[in-house]
Amino acid sequence: MPSRYAQWMYDWETRLTSVDNNRVVRPLEWGLEWAQRWPCRNGYAPGQVPADAEKFLREYNERIIAKSDEFYSYRVPDDFRLERREVKVHSTREILDERLEHKVRGTYAEFLRFTSPVYSPYPENNLVNARWFPKAGRRAVVLLPHWNSDALAYTSLCRALNWLGIAVLRLTMPYHDIRMPAELRRADYAVSANIGRTLDVG
Repeated sequence: MPSRYAQWMYDWETRLTSVDNNRVVRPLEWGLEWAQRWPCRNGYAPGQVPADAEKFLREYNERIIAKSDEFYSYRVPDDFRLERREVKVHSTREILDERLEHKVRGTYAEFLRFTSPVYSPYPENNLVNARWFPKAGRRAVVLLPHWNSDALAYTSLCRALNWLGIAVLRLTMPYHDIRMPAELRRADYAVSANIGRTLDVG
């Protein structure tokens, strides 16, 4: 039997990650249209979608392993810049927490912005976002929040690391907070039943 603390943590995580109590089961989609720009295309021309999706992805995986340098290579962005912007929550909750919204209203921070090397059809997702928590010295970390987190997740940890003399770059994951397309309320394009889109998040 789990401890009270373990049960509390489980319930808390479930509340954070659930849309509602009536979970919708989405059908599996191969999403091969998302593979159109991928390197190592198994001989298929860009835009050509094979009939046997499972076979395509299985062979694609073998090709990635054989030519991993080609698959994982990318052009380094050349438009890195720091922007001072107002801090926003970008909540993923069904019911907005007005206390969080009020807490950050009128506060500003610096954000590193640059064009993502992975193109998507969503302009807001194509601009990488990372909040900068500076600290003088030679120690720094890149912090990657969990799936479906809002823009305030782990900011307390970032400040605690600052207190320990460590600068922090808190990276926004694809399709999260400011990178989330307007039609979404959660980061459902980052992990979904669409295999091609999920792999494309890269």
